[in-house]
Amino acid sequence: MRLLPFLLLALGFRFLSFFPAVLDHDESTYLVIADQILEGDIYWKDIFDTKPPGIFLVFALLLKIAGHSLPGVRLLVALWIGLSAWGLAAILSKWIPRGPGPWLGGVAYILLTSLYKPFGVAPNTELFFAGFSIAALWLLVVHPWRPGAMLAAGILLGCGIAIKPMAAFDALAFGLFFLPALFRQRENRLSRVLSLAGMALACLVPTAILFAWYAANGLADTWYFHFFVLPGRYPETWSLWPAIRYVGDFFLRFLPFTVLGVLALRPLNEGVRLAGIWMMCATVSILLPGNDFPHYTIQWMPPLALLAGLALREDTFLQRRVGEVKIRTWGLPVLGLLLVVCLLLQYKDYVVKPDPKREAYDLIRQSAPPDVSGHLSDHQHLIYTGDVDYQILYFLLNADPPVDYPHRSLLWEEEHRANFGLDLRQELEPVFRHPPLFWLMSKENEFAPVRQLLGDRYTPLDTFDHRIVLYRRQD
Repeated sequence: MRLLPFLLLALGFRFLSFFPAVLDHDESTYLVIADQILEGDIYWKDIFDTKPPGIFLVFALLLKIAGHSLPGVRLLVALWIGLSAWGLAAILSKWIPRGPGPWLGGVAYILLTSLYKPFGVAPNTELFFAGFSIAALWLLVVHPWRPGAMLAAGILLGCGIAIKPMAAFDALAFGLFFLPALFRQRENRLSRVLSLAGMALACLVPTAILFAWYAANGLADTWYFHFFVLPGRYPETWSLWPAIRYVGDFFLRFLPFTVLGVLALRPLNEGVRLAGIWMMCATVSILLPGNDFPHYTIQWMPPLALLAGLALREDTFLQRRVGEVKIRTWGLPVLGLLLVVCLLLQYKDYVVKPDPKREAYDLIRQSAPPDVSGHLSDHQHLIYTGDVDYQILYFLLNADPPVDYPHRSLLWEEEHRANFGLDLRQELEPVFRHPPLFWLMSKENEFAPVRQLLGDRYTPLDTFDHRIVLYRRQD
Protein backbone atom coordinates (compact mmCIF):
# COMPACT_ATOMS: atom_id res chain seq x y z
CA MET A 1 0.00 0.00 0.00
CA ARG A 2 1.69 3.20 -1.20
CA LEU A 3 1.78 6.23 1.09
CA LEU A 4 2.37 9.03 -1.45
CA PRO A 5 -1.11 9.01 -3.10
CA PHE A 6 -2.79 9.45 0.29
CA LEU A 7 -0.47 12.33 1.20
CA LEU A 8 -1.13 14.05 -2.14
CA LEU A 9 -4.89 13.59 -1.84
CA ALA A 10 -4.92 15.03 1.67
CA LEU A 11 -2.89 18.02 0.49
CA GLY A 12 -5.15 18.50 -2.54
CA PHE A 13 -8.45 18.36 -0.68
CA ARG A 14 -7.22 20.74 2.04
CA PHE A 15 -4.92 23.03 0.04
CA LEU A 16 -6.92 26.28 0.04
CA SER A 17 -7.69 25.87 3.75
CA PHE A 18 -4.01 26.55 4.52
CA PHE A 19 -4.31 30.31 4.07
CA PRO A 20 -7.23 31.91 6.00
CA ALA A 21 -6.31 33.60 9.26
CA VAL A 22 -8.81 31.48 11.21
CA LEU A 23 -10.48 28.15 10.53
CA ASP A 24 -11.60 27.58 14.11
CA HIS A 25 -11.18 29.54 17.33
CA ASP A 26 -9.81 26.45 19.10
CA GLU A 27 -7.04 26.12 16.51
CA SER A 28 -6.17 29.77 17.19
CA THR A 29 -5.90 29.04 20.90
CA TYR A 30 -3.70 25.98 20.32
CA LEU A 31 -1.32 28.08 18.23
CA VAL A 32 -1.18 30.96 20.71
CA ILE A 33 -0.56 28.77 23.76
CA ALA A 34 1.91 26.50 21.94
CA ASP A 35 3.82 29.60 20.85
CA GLN A 36 3.93 30.82 24.46
CA ILE A 37 5.11 27.40 25.64
CA LEU A 38 8.00 27.60 23.17
CA GLU A 39 8.84 30.99 24.68
CA GLY A 40 9.03 29.47 28.18
CA ASP A 41 5.52 29.73 29.63
CA ILE A 42 4.22 26.78 31.61
CA TYR A 43 0.75 25.60 30.70
CA TRP A 44 -1.65 25.67 33.67
CA LYS A 45 0.75 28.01 35.50
CA ASP A 46 1.39 30.99 33.21
CA ILE A 47 -1.27 30.43 30.56
CA PHE A 48 -4.54 28.48 30.69
CA ASP A 49 -7.21 26.66 28.73
CA THR A 50 -9.56 23.75 29.39
CA LYS A 51 -7.74 21.14 27.23
CA PRO A 52 -5.08 18.71 28.54
CA PRO A 53 -1.44 19.62 27.82
CA GLY A 54 -1.06 17.08 25.02
CA ILE A 55 -2.68 19.12 22.25
CA PHE A 56 -0.50 22.14 23.02
CA LEU A 57 2.63 20.00 22.97
CA VAL A 58 1.54 18.67 19.57
CA PHE A 59 1.14 22.20 18.22
CA ALA A 60 4.46 23.23 19.78
CA LEU A 61 6.08 20.38 17.83
CA LEU A 62 4.31 21.48 14.64
CA LEU A 63 5.62 25.03 15.16
CA LYS A 64 9.11 23.68 15.76
CA ILE A 65 8.96 21.85 12.43
CA ALA A 66 7.05 24.41 10.34
CA GLY A 67 8.39 27.55 11.96
CA HIS A 68 6.10 30.46 12.82
CA SER A 69 3.93 29.68 9.79
CA LEU A 70 0.18 29.18 9.77
CA PRO A 71 0.13 27.54 6.30
CA GLY A 72 3.10 25.40 7.33
CA VAL A 73 1.28 24.06 10.38
CA ARG A 74 -1.84 23.27 8.35
CA LEU A 75 0.25 21.54 5.70
CA LEU A 76 1.71 19.28 8.41
CA VAL A 77 -1.81 18.54 9.66
CA ALA A 78 -2.80 17.53 6.11
CA LEU A 79 0.18 15.18 5.97
CA TRP A 80 -0.90 13.70 9.32
CA ILE A 81 -4.36 13.04 7.86
CA GLY A 82 -2.82 11.46 4.76
CA LEU A 83 -0.65 9.26 6.98
CA SER A 84 -3.70 8.29 9.05
CA ALA A 85 -5.61 7.41 5.86
CA TRP A 86 -2.71 5.24 4.72
CA GLY A 87 -2.81 3.51 8.13
CA LEU A 88 -6.50 2.69 7.69
CA ALA A 89 -5.79 1.34 4.18
CA ALA A 90 -2.97 -0.81 5.58
CA ILE A 91 -5.34 -2.23 8.22
CA LEU A 92 -7.96 -2.98 5.57
CA SER A 93 -5.37 -4.69 3.37
CA LYS A 94 -4.92 -7.31 6.11
CA TRP A 95 -8.65 -8.09 5.92
CA ILE A 96 -9.07 -7.51 2.16
CA PRO A 97 -5.89 -8.67 0.39
CA ARG A 98 -7.35 -8.01 -3.08
CA GLY A 99 -9.54 -5.34 -4.58
CA PRO A 100 -10.10 -1.59 -4.11
CA GLY A 101 -11.53 -1.83 -0.58
CA PRO A 102 -8.37 -0.61 1.23
CA TRP A 103 -8.03 2.35 -1.13
CA LEU A 104 -11.67 3.31 -0.63
CA GLY A 105 -11.28 3.16 3.15
CA GLY A 106 -8.24 5.45 3.12
CA VAL A 107 -9.77 7.90 0.65
CA ALA A 108 -13.02 7.89 2.65
CA TYR A 109 -11.14 9.11 5.72
CA ILE A 110 -9.55 11.96 3.75
CA LEU A 111 -12.95 12.99 2.39
CA LEU A 112 -14.71 12.71 5.76
CA THR A 113 -12.14 14.99 7.40
CA SER A 114 -11.73 17.46 4.52
CA LEU A 115 -15.15 18.44 3.19
CA TYR A 116 -16.67 20.55 6.00
CA LYS A 117 -14.78 23.09 8.07
CA PRO A 118 -16.28 22.26 11.51
CA PHE A 119 -16.09 18.50 10.80
CA GLY A 120 -12.35 18.14 10.29
CA VAL A 121 -10.94 20.87 8.07
CA ALA A 122 -10.16 22.95 11.16
CA PRO A 123 -7.34 21.15 13.03
CA ASN A 124 -8.73 19.92 16.32
CA THR A 125 -7.90 17.42 19.04
CA GLU A 126 -9.85 14.55 17.47
CA LEU A 127 -7.78 14.64 14.28
CA PHE A 128 -4.62 14.06 16.25
CA PHE A 129 -5.73 11.37 18.66
CA ALA A 130 -7.50 9.56 15.79
CA GLY A 131 -4.11 9.21 14.10
CA PHE A 132 -2.62 7.64 17.23
CA SER A 133 -5.60 5.28 17.52
CA ILE A 134 -5.18 4.20 13.90
CA ALA A 135 -1.46 3.55 14.40
CA ALA A 136 -2.22 1.50 17.51
CA LEU A 137 -4.84 -0.54 15.68
CA TRP A 138 -2.41 -1.22 12.84
CA LEU A 139 0.03 -2.75 15.33
CA LEU A 140 -2.74 -4.84 16.89
CA VAL A 141 -3.99 -6.13 13.54
CA VAL A 142 -0.61 -6.76 11.91
CA HIS A 143 1.07 -8.18 15.03
CA PRO A 144 -1.80 -9.59 17.12
CA TRP A 145 -0.98 -10.63 20.67
CA ARG A 146 2.73 -9.91 20.38
CA PRO A 147 3.71 -8.37 23.74
CA GLY A 148 5.96 -5.69 22.23
CA ALA A 149 3.37 -4.63 19.67
CA MET A 150 0.64 -4.45 22.31
CA LEU A 151 2.81 -2.36 24.63
CA ALA A 152 3.63 0.00 21.75
CA ALA A 153 -0.07 0.17 20.85
CA GLY A 154 -0.88 1.05 24.45
CA ILE A 155 1.64 3.89 24.45
CA LEU A 156 0.22 5.22 21.17
CA LEU A 157 -3.29 5.11 22.62
CA GLY A 158 -1.93 6.84 25.71
CA CYS A 159 -0.58 9.66 23.53
CA GLY A 160 -4.11 10.12 22.24
CA ILE A 161 -5.48 10.15 25.79
CA ALA A 162 -2.93 12.83 26.73
CA ILE A 163 -4.34 14.92 23.87
CA LYS A 164 -7.95 14.33 24.88
CA PRO A 165 -9.13 11.84 27.53
CA MET A 166 -12.09 10.79 25.36
CA ALA A 167 -9.55 8.83 23.29
CA ALA A 168 -9.79 6.27 26.10
CA PHE A 169 -12.98 5.07 24.39
CA ASP A 170 -10.89 4.07 21.36
CA ALA A 171 -8.68 2.03 23.68
CA LEU A 172 -11.81 0.53 25.25
CA ALA A 173 -13.10 -0.49 21.81
CA PHE A 174 -9.89 -2.31 20.93
CA GLY A 175 -9.83 -4.03 24.33
CA LEU A 176 -13.44 -5.18 23.95
CA PHE A 177 -12.62 -6.58 20.52
CA PHE A 178 -9.62 -8.59 21.69
CA LEU A 179 -11.07 -9.68 25.03
CA PRO A 180 -13.34 -12.48 23.68
CA ALA A 181 -10.32 -14.16 22.08
CA LEU A 182 -9.06 -14.91 25.59
CA PHE A 183 -12.03 -17.20 26.14
CA ARG A 184 -12.22 -18.75 22.67
CA GLN A 185 -8.76 -20.29 22.85
CA ARG A 186 -7.18 -22.23 25.70
CA GLU A 187 -3.62 -21.99 24.37
CA ASN A 188 -1.43 -19.07 25.47
CA ARG A 189 -4.26 -17.67 27.55
CA LEU A 190 -2.00 -16.40 30.33
CA SER A 191 0.40 -14.68 27.94
CA ARG A 192 -2.53 -13.02 26.19
CA VAL A 193 -3.98 -11.82 29.48
CA LEU A 194 -0.61 -10.32 30.36
CA SER A 195 -0.30 -8.70 26.92
CA LEU A 196 -3.76 -7.14 27.16
CA ALA A 197 -3.09 -5.94 30.72
CA GLY A 198 0.25 -4.53 29.57
CA MET A 199 -1.47 -2.60 26.80
CA ALA A 200 -4.00 -1.19 29.28
CA LEU A 201 -1.24 -0.07 31.66
CA ALA A 202 0.81 1.38 28.80
CA CYS A 203 -2.15 3.64 27.96
CA LEU A 204 -1.47 5.47 31.23
CA VAL A 205 2.24 6.09 30.58
CA PRO A 206 2.12 9.42 28.64
CA THR A 207 -0.34 10.97 31.10
CA ALA A 208 1.74 9.66 34.03
CA ILE A 209 4.86 11.29 32.54
CA LEU A 210 3.03 14.63 32.24
CA PHE A 211 1.82 14.35 35.84
CA ALA A 212 5.33 13.49 37.05
CA TRP A 213 6.67 16.60 35.33
CA TYR A 214 4.05 18.83 36.93
CA ALA A 215 4.62 17.21 40.32
CA ALA A 216 8.39 17.69 40.02
CA ASN A 217 7.75 21.40 39.42
CA GLY A 218 5.48 21.73 42.45
CA LEU A 219 2.27 21.80 40.41
CA ALA A 220 0.68 18.47 41.34
CA ASP A 221 -2.44 20.14 42.80
CA THR A 222 -2.73 22.38 39.74
CA TRP A 223 -2.55 19.36 37.43
CA TYR A 224 -5.14 17.46 39.49
CA PHE A 225 -7.57 20.39 39.43
CA HIS A 226 -7.32 20.99 35.69
CA PHE A 227 -7.17 17.33 34.64
CA PHE A 228 -9.84 15.87 36.94
CA VAL A 229 -11.88 18.50 38.79
CA LEU A 230 -12.46 21.11 36.06
CA PRO A 231 -13.64 18.71 33.29
CA GLY A 232 -16.26 17.32 35.68
CA ARG A 233 -17.91 20.75 35.85
CA TYR A 234 -18.70 20.91 32.12
CA PRO A 235 -20.81 17.91 30.99
CA GLU A 236 -24.42 18.66 30.11
CA THR A 237 -27.45 16.36 29.82
CA TRP A 238 -28.89 15.59 26.39
CA SER A 239 -32.56 15.87 25.58
CA LEU A 240 -33.80 13.21 23.17
CA TRP A 241 -34.54 15.37 20.11
CA PRO A 242 -31.27 17.38 20.13
CA ALA A 243 -29.32 14.12 20.46
CA ILE A 244 -31.19 12.57 17.52
CA ARG A 245 -30.68 15.71 15.44
CA TYR A 246 -26.97 15.82 16.30
CA VAL A 247 -26.38 12.17 15.35
CA GLY A 248 -28.64 12.40 12.31
CA ASP A 249 -26.88 15.50 11.01
CA PHE A 250 -23.57 13.63 10.84
CA PHE A 251 -24.82 10.48 9.17
CA LEU A 252 -27.03 12.37 6.69
CA ARG A 253 -24.28 14.90 5.92
CA PHE A 254 -21.99 11.99 5.00
CA LEU A 255 -24.79 9.85 3.56
CA PRO A 256 -22.73 8.03 0.88
CA PHE A 257 -20.34 6.77 3.55
CA THR A 258 -23.25 5.92 5.85
CA VAL A 259 -24.75 3.78 3.07
CA LEU A 260 -21.41 2.07 2.48
CA GLY A 261 -21.14 1.39 6.21
CA VAL A 262 -24.57 -0.24 6.28
CA LEU A 263 -23.78 -2.32 3.18
CA ALA A 264 -20.61 -3.58 4.89
CA LEU A 265 -22.50 -5.13 7.81
CA ARG A 266 -23.32 -8.36 5.98
CA PRO A 267 -21.76 -10.83 5.97
CA LEU A 268 -20.36 -10.26 9.45
CA ASN A 269 -16.62 -10.78 9.83
CA GLU A 270 -13.72 -9.79 12.10
CA GLY A 271 -13.22 -6.35 10.55
CA VAL A 272 -16.91 -5.48 10.70
CA ARG A 273 -17.09 -6.53 14.35
CA LEU A 274 -14.10 -4.35 15.23
CA ALA A 275 -15.42 -1.32 13.34
CA GLY A 276 -18.87 -1.84 14.88
CA ILE A 277 -17.51 -1.95 18.43
CA TRP A 278 -15.40 1.13 17.67
CA MET A 279 -18.46 2.99 16.36
CA MET A 280 -20.46 2.13 19.48
CA CYS A 281 -17.70 3.21 21.87
CA ALA A 282 -17.16 6.39 19.86
CA THR A 283 -20.90 7.12 20.09
CA VAL A 284 -20.74 6.98 23.89
CA SER A 285 -17.66 9.22 23.86
CA ILE A 286 -19.25 11.76 21.50
CA LEU A 287 -22.57 12.00 23.35
CA LEU A 288 -21.23 11.81 26.92
CA PRO A 289 -20.24 15.51 27.26
CA GLY A 290 -23.73 16.61 26.21
CA ASN A 291 -22.41 19.19 23.72
CA ASP A 292 -23.25 19.42 20.01
CA PHE A 293 -19.80 20.50 18.80
CA PRO A 294 -19.31 19.17 15.22
CA HIS A 295 -15.62 18.33 15.74
CA TYR A 296 -16.56 15.69 18.34
CA THR A 297 -17.97 13.58 15.47
CA ILE A 298 -14.48 13.17 13.99
CA GLN A 299 -14.18 10.23 16.40
CA TRP A 300 -16.73 8.38 14.23
CA MET A 301 -14.73 8.88 11.05
CA PRO A 302 -12.00 6.19 11.36
CA PRO A 303 -14.42 3.31 12.03
CA LEU A 304 -16.84 4.64 9.39
CA ALA A 305 -13.96 4.73 6.87
CA LEU A 306 -13.10 1.13 7.79
CA LEU A 307 -16.70 0.10 7.15
CA ALA A 308 -16.69 1.95 3.82
CA GLY A 309 -13.66 -0.06 2.73
CA LEU A 310 -15.15 -3.30 4.02
CA ALA A 311 -18.21 -2.73 1.83
CA LEU A 312 -16.01 -3.74 -1.14
CA ARG A 313 -14.75 -7.05 0.22
CA GLU A 314 -15.74 -10.25 -1.54
CA ASP A 315 -19.32 -11.47 -1.32
CA THR A 316 -20.82 -8.16 -0.24
CA PHE A 317 -23.91 -6.64 -1.86
CA LEU A 318 -21.91 -3.88 -3.58
CA GLN A 319 -19.26 -6.25 -4.90
CA ARG A 320 -21.89 -8.60 -6.36
CA ARG A 321 -24.14 -5.91 -7.89
CA VAL A 322 -21.55 -3.45 -9.20
CA GLY A 323 -18.38 -5.46 -9.64
CA GLU A 324 -14.76 -4.61 -9.05
CA VAL A 325 -14.07 -3.52 -12.64
CA LYS A 326 -16.82 -0.88 -12.62
CA ILE A 327 -15.78 0.36 -9.19
CA ARG A 328 -12.21 0.86 -10.38
CA THR A 329 -13.41 2.49 -13.64
CA TRP A 330 -15.70 4.96 -11.91
CA GLY A 331 -13.51 5.61 -8.89
CA LEU A 332 -10.90 8.00 -10.31
CA PRO A 333 -13.32 10.22 -12.31
CA VAL A 334 -15.62 10.56 -9.28
CA LEU A 335 -12.67 11.38 -7.03
CA GLY A 336 -11.37 13.95 -9.52
CA LEU A 337 -14.80 15.59 -9.75
CA LEU A 338 -15.03 15.73 -5.95
CA LEU A 339 -11.61 17.38 -5.76
CA VAL A 340 -12.60 20.06 -8.28
CA VAL A 341 -15.89 20.78 -6.47
CA CYS A 342 -14.13 20.86 -3.10
CA LEU A 343 -11.48 23.34 -4.33
CA LEU A 344 -14.14 25.56 -5.92
CA LEU A 345 -16.09 25.71 -2.64
CA GLN A 346 -12.89 26.35 -0.70
CA TYR A 347 -11.99 29.14 -3.12
CA LYS A 348 -15.36 30.75 -2.44
CA ASP A 349 -15.07 30.36 1.36
CA TYR A 350 -11.35 30.94 1.93
CA VAL A 351 -10.23 33.25 -0.89
CA VAL A 352 -13.21 35.28 -2.13
CA LYS A 353 -15.00 35.66 1.19
CA PRO A 354 -13.77 38.60 3.33
CA ASP A 355 -11.40 37.64 6.14
CA PRO A 356 -11.98 40.15 8.98
CA LYS A 357 -9.18 38.70 11.14
CA ARG A 358 -6.69 39.24 8.32
CA GLU A 359 -8.10 42.73 7.76
CA ALA A 360 -7.61 43.55 11.44
CA TYR A 361 -4.06 42.21 11.23
CA ASP A 362 -3.26 44.38 8.21
CA LEU A 363 -4.71 47.48 9.87
CA ILE A 364 -2.67 46.91 13.04
CA ARG A 365 0.49 46.42 10.98
CA GLN A 366 -0.16 49.74 9.24
CA SER A 367 -1.03 51.64 12.43
CA ALA A 368 1.58 50.36 14.89
CA PRO A 369 4.99 52.04 15.14
CA PRO A 370 7.93 49.78 14.26
CA ASP A 371 11.05 49.48 16.39
CA VAL A 372 14.56 49.97 14.99
CA SER A 373 14.60 46.44 13.52
CA GLY A 374 11.45 47.06 11.52
CA HIS A 375 9.26 44.79 13.66
CA LEU A 376 6.26 45.90 15.67
CA SER A 377 7.32 47.46 18.95
CA ASP A 378 6.08 46.74 22.48
CA HIS A 379 5.07 43.12 21.84
CA GLN A 380 4.21 42.55 25.48
CA HIS A 381 1.58 45.30 25.46
CA LEU A 382 0.70 45.39 21.79
CA ILE A 383 -2.86 44.06 21.71
CA TYR A 384 -5.67 42.59 23.76
CA THR A 385 -8.40 40.77 21.81
CA GLY A 386 -10.99 41.33 24.52
CA ASP A 387 -14.26 39.42 24.35
CA VAL A 388 -14.00 38.36 20.68
CA ASP A 389 -12.48 35.30 18.99
CA TYR A 390 -9.61 37.18 17.37
CA GLN A 391 -6.87 35.57 19.47
CA ILE A 392 -5.08 34.44 16.30
CA LEU A 393 -3.79 38.03 16.16
CA TYR A 394 -1.43 37.24 19.05
CA PHE A 395 0.16 34.57 16.86
CA LEU A 396 0.16 36.55 13.62
CA LEU A 397 1.62 39.64 15.31
CA ASN A 398 4.03 37.60 17.44
CA ALA A 399 2.54 39.36 20.47
CA ASP A 400 2.22 38.04 24.02
CA PRO A 401 -1.35 37.79 25.36
CA PRO A 402 -1.67 40.34 28.19
CA VAL A 403 -3.98 38.00 30.17
CA ASP A 404 -3.51 34.39 31.27
CA TYR A 405 -6.63 33.17 29.42
CA PRO A 406 -6.27 33.97 25.69
CA HIS A 407 -9.52 32.20 24.70
CA ARG A 408 -12.09 34.94 25.16
CA SER A 409 -14.87 32.71 26.58
CA LEU A 410 -12.88 31.72 29.67
CA LEU A 411 -12.94 35.30 30.97
CA TRP A 412 -16.05 36.71 29.36
CA GLU A 413 -18.59 33.91 29.94
CA GLU A 414 -19.93 33.57 33.46
CA GLU A 415 -20.07 29.76 33.31
CA HIS A 416 -16.34 29.49 32.60
CA ARG A 417 -15.43 32.05 35.26
CA ALA A 418 -17.46 30.08 37.80
CA ASN A 419 -15.83 26.79 36.81
CA PHE A 420 -12.34 28.26 37.06
CA GLY A 421 -13.15 30.39 40.10
CA LEU A 422 -12.10 33.63 38.38
CA ASP A 423 -12.77 37.28 39.17
CA LEU A 424 -13.00 39.24 35.91
CA ARG A 425 -11.75 42.54 37.32
CA GLN A 426 -8.74 40.84 38.91
CA GLU A 427 -7.85 38.92 35.75
CA LEU A 428 -8.00 42.12 33.69
CA GLU A 429 -5.70 43.97 36.07
CA PRO A 430 -2.65 43.61 33.77
CA VAL A 431 -4.45 45.36 30.90
CA PHE A 432 -5.72 48.11 33.21
CA ARG A 433 -2.24 48.61 34.64
CA HIS A 434 -0.53 48.59 31.21
CA PRO A 435 -3.17 49.36 28.57
CA PRO A 436 -2.18 47.72 25.27
CA LEU A 437 -1.70 49.75 22.12
CA PHE A 438 -4.66 48.03 20.42
CA TRP A 439 -7.83 46.63 21.92
CA LEU A 440 -10.67 44.69 20.26
CA MET A 441 -14.12 44.65 21.85
CA SER A 442 -17.67 43.82 20.84
CA LYS A 443 -20.13 46.70 20.78
CA GLU A 444 -22.60 44.92 23.07
CA ASN A 445 -20.14 44.35 25.92
CA GLU A 446 -21.23 46.41 28.94
CA PHE A 447 -18.48 45.74 31.47
CA ALA A 448 -18.23 49.23 32.94
CA PRO A 449 -14.48 49.40 33.80
CA VAL A 450 -13.55 48.40 30.24
CA ARG A 451 -16.05 50.79 28.68
CA GLN A 452 -14.67 53.64 30.76
CA LEU A 453 -11.06 52.82 29.88
CA LEU A 454 -11.87 52.57 26.17
CA GLY A 455 -13.76 55.87 26.29
CA ASP A 456 -10.97 57.69 28.15
CA ARG A 457 -7.85 56.28 26.53
CA TYR A 458 -8.73 54.86 23.11
CA THR A 459 -9.89 55.92 19.65
CA PRO A 460 -11.93 53.57 17.39
CA LEU A 461 -10.07 52.64 14.19
CA ASP A 462 -12.47 50.32 12.39
CA THR A 463 -15.35 47.88 12.83
CA PHE A 464 -15.37 44.23 11.74
CA ASP A 465 -18.29 41.84 11.36
CA HIS A 466 -20.60 44.84 12.09
CA ARG A 467 -20.07 44.43 15.85
CA ILE A 468 -16.35 44.21 16.65
CA VAL A 469 -14.47 47.46 17.15
CA LEU A 470 -10.70 47.84 16.91
CA TYR A 471 -9.42 50.61 19.22
CA ARG A 472 -6.02 52.32 19.30
CA ARG A 473 -4.60 53.84 22.45
CA GLN A 474 -4.27 57.62 22.43
CA ASP A 475 -0.61 58.39 22.96
